[in-house]
Amino acid sequence: MPVASSPPPKTPPATRTAAAAPAPQPPPKAPSLADQARAFVDHYEASYRDGDLERFVALFTPDGADNKTRGEAALRKTYSRIFGNTATRRLDIVIADIRRTADNQLTVDGRFSVTLGYRNGRRYEHEGPIQLWLIEQGGALKAARLAY
Repeated sequence: MPVASSPPPKTPPATRTAAAAPAPQPPPKAPSLADQARAFVDHYEASYRDGDLERFVALFTPDGADNKTRGEAALRKTYSRIFGNTATRRLDIVIADIRRTADNQLTVDGRFSVTLGYRNGRRYEHEGPIQLWLIEQGGALKAARLAY
């Protein structure tokens, strides 16, 4: 006896719906003071370690100071000598405190340790407190002054 087949079920016609608008995204979060300071310190440590004079000097304002060395030409002369006479450099900065001053600078307090391996085989190690005064210039933080 023949088997009766039933017709396939009818599917409802496709309906058109308007595409849903994407949900609004919150604005990107501005980096915290700690994030900004840490990023600057990371770049400072890396350019020092690499002996990259151009990158290192670019981290300072044009009249920036490192202890008693003030201005781009003086910084370039001092660090050209240090980088040229050393085969290895290690600098570690541990941030202890960050605050924004009334004139919109970031003041970073911490401790540093540095180890230099001179080309003549001599080794130099030093550690102590460090303070950085950072300002925003051209969309980036720059060192206005360092004291250690």
